[in-house]
Amino acid sequence: MIPSPRLVALIAIGGLLLGAGAWLPVLRGTAIGWEFFIVALAVADYLVVHWGRECQARRSCEPNLSLGVEAEVTIEVSNPTTQSYRVQVREEAPPTFAVQARRFRLRLDPGETQTVRYRVRPSERGDHWFGALNLRAASSLGLLSVSRRIEAREKIRVIPNIVEASKYQLLAKQNRLAHLGLKRSRIRGAGLDYEYLRDYHPDDELRRVDWKASARRGSLVTKEYDFEKSQNVLVLLDTGRTMASRASELSKLDYAVNAAVLLSYVAIRGGDKVGVMPFADDVVGYLPPAKSKRQAFAIVESVYKLQPRPVEADYRRSFAYLNSRLKRRSLVVLFTDVLDPDSSERLLSHVSMLTSRHLLLIVALSDYELSDLLEADPQEPADLYSQTVALTLREDRDKALAILAAKGVLTLDASPKDLSIAVVNRYLKIKQEGRL
Repeated sequence: MIPSPRLVALIAIGGLLLGAGAWLPVLRGTAIGWEFFIVALAVADYLVVHWGRECQARRSCEPNLSLGVEAEVTIEVSNPTTQSYRVQVREEAPPTFAVQARRFRLRLDPGETQTVRYRVRPSERGDHWFGALNLRAASSLGLLSVSRRIEAREKIRVIPNIVEASKYQLLAKQNRLAHLGLKRSRIRGAGLDYEYLRDYHPDDELRRVDWKASARRGSLVTKEYDFEKSQNVLVLLDTGRTMASRASELSKLDYAVNAAVLLSYVAIRGGDKVGVMPFADDVVGYLPPAKSKRQAFAIVESVYKLQPRPVEADYRRSFAYLNSRLKRRSLVVLFTDVLDPDSSERLLSHVSMLTSRHLLLIVALSDYELSDLLEADPQEPADLYSQTVALTLREDRDKALAILAAKGVLTLDASPKDLSIAVVNRYLKIKQEGRL
């Protein structure tokens, strides 16, 4: 039982009256009567309030949340007693979640149930826990209150952002992938098989028009081609220290994992086999390429707990391990951070281990803050200095990417916010060019 500030204030008023009785004896009787009155009210409030421990609360939340995506949490509070209560609910949400609110106030009539809804946004992948639901109930008098702790510990998995994959599936069914940012790539080169005819679209190349079929139908008809399927795609995820730097709320590794999940989903849906291998100073895990629907879920399971490690990435060891496990020529997509020729020397000196057997695409996460600095109008001398440093860093990065290109490596330099779509577009372009 907890006394409220209101009860403490009322008792203090009686004490002041009693103290004033030293100068005005007539107030002594009033003070004693006041205190008895307050005690009687408190006893009456107790007879009502102690039943407030019967109030119940239950939380409801999806067991799997996507990183950086808002989700709704529902708390249902019920009053099974015959009394009315003012109830305060305090939620113990995971500390890594951005939470809309953690405290709620309700008024519950006898037998009433109310629902509270609030939103959370996870900012870190892995397993997280909701704690207890803490209730405090008070009657209309508000002199006393009772507390109850309801153990509602609940495990929540924060997985890579699969919202983009869901959008891809929906828009693919509606033939509206341009709304997601995916581009229609021109067909060139080998590695393509004729599949079917379809109606002509204004952006189709004329050389793809089937003139005989168009003449028979009386309207333009386009030859549609399909990509060569069942090719290997292996996603390499650098989990070393350079991937720990944050771009807004998420780390570079977070963005890389989200992009890897979308790429895997698109590639598996297109008939390719996809695997994943995270690494740092050693190989963290290896999931060999496969193309079943279960593989998409297995990839999510294998990467959702990944966190950056405070160590340097060992490219030589990781590339050697991959070559020992992956014999068939594959598209290897390496998500890493390329800074400059000096700091990226370990990567530059070992890429030939992969390019001799596989087609290597290095996805370098650009630093969005550099772009912001270079595009901003300088207001004072310090801004000019910052822009000079940013320009130097950008040039060093471009040199490192140029060296990689000279070694036969495909590169993609994308900002974190555009990374997922940029990677998928590049993968589709590689497929349609028959590069693999």
